[in-house]
Amino acid sequence: MVFPTRRAGIVTIHHSYNYGALLQAWGLRQTIRDLGWSVDLIDFRPPGNNDWYEDYARSLRRHYPRLNRWSAAFRAKATALDRFIADELAPVAFPHSPSGLPGVDDGYDVLVAGSDQLWTLEHGLHRSYFLDGAPDGVGRVAYAPSFGGTDDLGAHADTIAGLLRRFDAVSARDENTAGLVRAAGVADPTRVIDPALLADLSRLERPWDGGPAVVLYCESRLTPVQAAHARAVANERGLPLVSIGFPHRVADVNLVELDLGQWLGAFRSAAYVVTGLFHGTVLAIRYGVDFTAFVSPSRAHKVIDVLRRFDLLDRLELDRPRHGPDPRVPDRLADLKAESIAWLATAMDAAAPLRPAAPVVIDLTESERSPLPPRS
Repeated sequence: MVFPTRRAGIVTIHHSYNYGALLQAWGLRQTIRDLGWSVDLIDFRPPGNNDWYEDYARSLRRHYPRLNRWSAAFRAKATALDRFIADELAPVAFPHSPSGLPGVDDGYDVLVAGSDQLWTLEHGLHRSYFLDGAPDGVGRVAYAPSFGGTDDLGAHADTIAGLLRRFDAVSARDENTAGLVRAAGVADPTRVIDPALLADLSRLERPWDGGPAVVLYCESRLTPVQAAHARAVANERGLPLVSIGFPHRVADVNLVELDLGQWLGAFRSAAYVVTGLFHGTVLAIRYGVDFTAFVSPSRAHKVIDVLRRFDLLDRLELDRPRHGPDPRVPDRLADLKAESIAWLATAMDAAAPLRPAAPVVIDLTESERSPLPPRS
C-alpha cells in the first residue's frame, strides 16, 4: 500500500548574509524531511528585509570597496552565502498575494513558521511571518519562532493574538517568546530548541585546515574587556586567535570570507570558542567545545535563555576557570533534541488535513490466488 507523500512549506528568514539564519532554515527543512515529509522553503521576502538584503549586496559591489579594507573578503562571503541559498536552500517562488505572503496554494498540507527571530517587532509587524494570508484548510505550525529583543507587543497585541489563534500548534525557542504568546491569550507554547541543534550537519561541514585555534565569532566591535579576554584565552593555550565571519583587531588571523561549511568546520575543530552571537553559542554547545559568551542588549534574551537551558550561565563569566566542556551537556542535548523532534512530528501530523484514502492495487501471484485451506 502506497500513501501520497505529505507536503510542507516553510516560511522563515532564509535570505540573509548571516550564517545562523541560513543554518536554522536548512536545519528545519532537513528535520522535517527526516520525518518523511516533502518540504519546500518558500521564497517569501518581506519588502523591508529584502530591501536591506539588496542594498547590502549593492554596497558590497559598489561603495564598500572605497570604505573598508575588508571589502573583498565581505564580497567573497556574500557570494558564498548567495550560492548556499541558491544551491542548498533552493527556495521556491510563488506569485505574491496582496497580503504579502506568496500564493502558496500548491498542494501543501502544512505550513510551518519558524524559526529564528521571525516575529520580532523591531522593524514593524510582518503578518505573513504569522502565516497570514495562507490558504484555508492548510495546517499551521510554528516551530521555534522568536520575538528576539521585543518584550512588549504594544499596539500589535490584539492583531498578534488573532493571528496566533489560527495556528494548530505553537512552540517557542525562548522563554521571552513563550511569555509573549501566553500574554496574547494563547495556550502555553511548548519550548523547543533551535533547528541547528536538530539536524545532522555533517553533510554541510567542510574540514578545518587552519590547525588548532581559539575561534572568535562576534559581529559587534569588542569592548576592551572582551578583547582582553579573547586574547588571554588564546595566550593561555598558546594558540592563535582566529576570527571567523568578521574582522577584529585583536585576532591573529581574520577569516571573513568563509562559506557556511567552512564556518561549521571551524566550530567543530575549535579548541575554545569566544562568541557574542546566538548561533555561535549554539554551535559551541552542539560540538562540545568550551566557550565564553558575550551578551549584547539586542541578543540578551536568546543567548541567556539557551545558556540557562543547558545550565551554562557561568559561560558569561569572563574570569571563571576554564577546564573544558561540561560533561552533562551531551545528555541534556540528547533529551531536548528528542523532545523537540517529537513535538514537531506530533504537531505536523495533527495539523495535516485528512487525505482521501489512496487506491490500493494488489498484484497476487498464482499461488497467492489459491484459496486458503479451511481452518482445522
